[in-house]
Amino acid sequence: MERNFLADTISVIEKGPLDTIKDIIAYYFSETEDNMRLGNNLSISSYKNPYTKRNVRGLKLGDIDLPNMSYIIENDETVLQDVSKLFPSLSKEQIEDYFRLVTLIFSSLEKEADDKKRL
Repeated sequence: MERNFLADTISVIEKGPLDTIKDIIAYYFSETEDNMRLGNNLSISSYKNPYTKRNVRGLKLGDIDLPNMSYIIENDETVLQDVSKLFPSLSKEQIEDYFRLVTLIFSSLEKEADDKKRL
């Protein structure tokens, strides 16, 4: 099986060890300051998905799970207007589609939580 960033990230979410997220980022991208900061700030945690009500393991920044964060951003008119100014060639619908895709990607990384696993 060929390795890729998303598959390796899912494997870590499912099985750990949790300190390898930074290593995965460095392996697939580069050890730039911003990538290493992301690796240090990104965590894998168990939480209840507020929409599905399932207990899952997924990616978090601080105390915010990334699927929920992206969902909130996706529905924020101010953010959509700001992005429209940066990319005036995109329609509002295309910008909404971009943020929807981000939400779907983060949501696809969520895995059912196994309460027996130590986080």
